[in-house]
This record gives sequence, structure tokens and C-alpha cells, in this order.
Amino acid sequence: MILQCKQISHAIQGKQILSDISFTLEPEQHLLIHGPSGCGKTTLLSILAGLQKPDAGSVSYDKTMLYDLSEAERDHFRGNHLGILFQTFHLINVLTVRQNLLLAQSLPGKSIDESHLYDVLDRLGLADKSHQSAACLSVGEAQRLAVARAVIGRPKWILCDEPTSALDDQNTAALLKLLEEEATRCKSSLVVITHDKRVASHFKKHPTLELGGAS
Repeated sequence: MILQCKQISHAIQGKQILSDISFTLEPEQHLLIHGPSGCGKTTLLSILAGLQKPDAGSVSYDKTMLYDLSEAERDHFRGNHLGILFQTFHLINVLTVRQNLLLAQSLPGKSIDESHLYDVLDRLGLADKSHQSAACLSVGEAQRLAVARAVIGRPKWILCDEPTSALDDQNTAALLKLLEEEATRCKSSLVVITHDKRVASHFKKHPTLELGGAS
């Protein structure tokens, strides 16, 4: 599935934060979107995810023009093809680890695949936490659950918003390795936005889109 972003421009409260952004990514190709705080990285990721319509430009996945779809159709497309790893985990703390993933599986209308669910939990070292409340997880465990939720639907694109912002060097390296392994397993592409130079160093072999400061 080819991702094409053409001439994306967007302003917030009259301030232009994205201007004429264009790029193309082939299937299983990864992209790092790098730049300082305030340059529009998170806004661009939201646009790529179909969560925020740009003022100008288009986003397409193969022949699907994302913003030609209705909001409900975009929700369905996102649930079936995109996995999102937010900067904050957005886990549902009153649910168990297993229930968080069951919900992620069922929301786009997919059938429940318990075997796949436990396979993902086992790979991420969370199998013994499956019936534990998400509220009781350590920060590292919660982060791994957020990764599990992002990949549970075998997405073609995994979009990551500042995934290492609160991590030390060791955990940053572990998370990036985990994301790449899961992307390879799912035959997915990673799009990672960050201002973290450690991530930029890790992604040297992949294309990088540099965004400047807010104008």
C-alpha cells in the first residue's frame, strides 16, 4: 500500500504550521519525521491518520483518497489499515490488558482472534499480565501494551507520535527495536515523528522528512 502525501498545508488559529508538504512511501518503507517542538509534526501525523483534515492538499493510501471519505468511512479505514502509537498511551485503565486489545480488535468490525491476541502479548512479554487491570501496569508495561494495541490489527501503517519522549537511552533502544520487529512481522511501514536525536540516529538508513520551526 503506497502512501502519498501531496502539498499538505495547514494553519492553526491563523498561524501557518505546515506548508506544501509532499512525499511518497512505498510498502514496508519507514519514514522519520523530525523537527523541533511546534513545527507541526503531530498535526501532520493526525492528518496522515485521517483525524484532522488539512486546509489544502491530499493524503492517499493506494487509490483511497483519505479525505474523500466520510468521517465514518475514515474511522473504518483507520481501524482496518492503520495502527497509532500516541505519545500518551490512552489505555482504558478500568479494563484488563486482554480487554484493551479485544476492544481494539472489535472496534473496526473485525472478528475476535484470541490466538493472535495472545501471540502478540507473548511476543511483547505481557502474556502473564493479560487479566491484570491496565491501571496496575508499570510505565514500561503500559508502553508495551500501547504497542500491542497499535499492531493487533496487523496494520499496513504504524504511526508513532514521539514514542520515546519519556524514556531513558536503554528503553528508547528497546522500544525502537520492538517497533521495527513488529513492523517486519506485520509487513508494515513505520512513520515516526520525533524531536529526539536518539531516534534520528537509529533511523539513519531510512528516509527522513525535516520540518522547520513554526512560522
